[in-house]
Amino acid sequence: MLTGIENSYNTYDHLKTPAVFSYKLKKESLSFPPHYFGLQRIISTFQEDLMLDPETAHPSLIISRDRKSVILRMTRPNFFGNSQSFSFYPAVHSCEGFDARRHFWQVEVRGTGALFLGVCKETFPRDGLTSPTPQMGCWQIQPFRSSCSTRNTEVLQVGIFLDYELGEVSFYNLNTRSYVYTFTGKFTEKLMPYFSIEPSSQAVTITLS
Repeated sequence: MLTGIENSYNTYDHLKTPAVFSYKLKKESLSFPPHYFGLQRIISTFQEDLMLDPETAHPSLIISRDRKSVILRMTRPNFFGNSQSFSFYPAVHSCEGFDARRHFWQVEVRGTGALFLGVCKETFPRDGLTSPTPQMGCWQIQPFRSSCSTRNTEVLQVGIFLDYELGEVSFYNLNTRSYVYTFTGKFTEKLMPYFSIEPSSQAVTITLS
């Protein structure tokens, strides 16, 4: 065994040192919207128990006795609501409005059809002469219309988070726990949770949960 040491030494002595292997690690990051994290904390901390305000409801909207649900029932053309109600398109406010801090509420939607959810300024006109746009003081979205099942047993759950001081209204799909969209602006007066159903949507029920 010892006689072979010299040959082994000479063999390895002529080997070249391999070049240093260099590599760079590519930093990969997965970006989530900031509102994605802590959704459960938002729900548990800022959850509001809202009720609908029949005084603001368009005459075609039927409010449940507990003021938690609304459906559309087209009325006679000569039937009018009071001076506080929406008179041009089927919409209704909640009884509660907010002019400070953070608030979260959940909405359940059953059936098919078009609807709009969001917030409006308390002074937003209800006579239909003003379009419900952010520029005019109404921040609303038409949520997940294609996701509404043709079966009325299917329930779509929507979460709305208002951060008044930050000037944000954010929307979530609670069925998938996913962030949907955020409006940003500068709020200077009381905001009212807002609910609207398209006149052609006879099979939609909105429920506050």
